[in-house]
Amino acid sequence: MMLAESLNILGLKHSALVKDVREAYWSRAMKAHPDHIGGSVEAFQTLVSAYQEVLSFIQNAPCDYCIEGYTYALDKNFHKLRMPCAHCMGTGRRG
Repeated sequence: MMLAESLNILGLKHSALVKDVREAYWSRAMKAHPDHIGGSVEAFQTLVSAYQEVLSFIQNAPCDYCIEGYTYALDKNFHKLRMPCAHCMGTGRRG
């Protein structure tokens, strides 16, 4: 699953913070869980996969806000935009 698809499943933008990811996951998990009316195993598994993909992306970033000194955003057509990170000044180091 691609990151853009995972973000779309969770209803998030590329600039979402970890707390936003968790909130989106929990709110959707309550609706998609197979024990709830209208939920299904397939929908819940898709949601869990999307959540894990986004968390993996965030946790593997060298800076809390960027990847290797650059932030990535998606424009309205889901084209990836690469910009220098304002938080680590393009060094890619936490600080």
